[in-house]
Amino acid sequence: MAQPLLSSDTTSNPYNTTAPSVPQCNRIDDGPTKRGVVFLTAQGLRAASGISSNYNNTYPVELTGIVKEKRFKNDIQQINHALADYWPCPTCFIGGYVCIPCTLGLSLLCPNICVSGAEKYVQHLIQDQINYRMEYQDKHVKWSLHRSCGGGYIKIEWDDVTS
Repeated sequence: MAQPLLSSDTTSNPYNTTAPSVPQCNRIDDGPTKRGVVFLTAQGLRAASGISSNYNNTYPVELTGIVKEKRFKNDIQQINHALADYWPCPTCFIGGYVCIPCTLGLSLLCPNICVSGAEKYVQHLIQDQINYRMEYQDKHVKWSLHRSCGGGYIKIEWDDVTS
């Protein structure tokens, strides 16, 4: 007799798809690695998707001893310049927002195409260039771009050895 697909009894259900346990690696573990985190807030124009045209370039005090101030300034400047290069012109934004009633919101796609291009380029810049700098490898520094309705942010994480 065939078992029903939806059954509360998992012991007799042949379709139970629980993941097998993963074998642990043979390594010495000092406990969980604590991660330090800094958020760089959005400062410029914000698109409907949450991406901003530029981000805070003030050196966070928490990065002292982790990232050199000059390296931080160069990286955030590179990100902000990339966003400015790909950011839609004001005419595109104004046209997109003014024509909302006539196009039932489809006019927002015009600036969204440019904004999504800027986001993709910056994501690749962060993942393929900034995160692979030799200065960041020892402390496992990782930059990432996040977007949200209230405004995007850049998150910088690193291994916190002081805790």
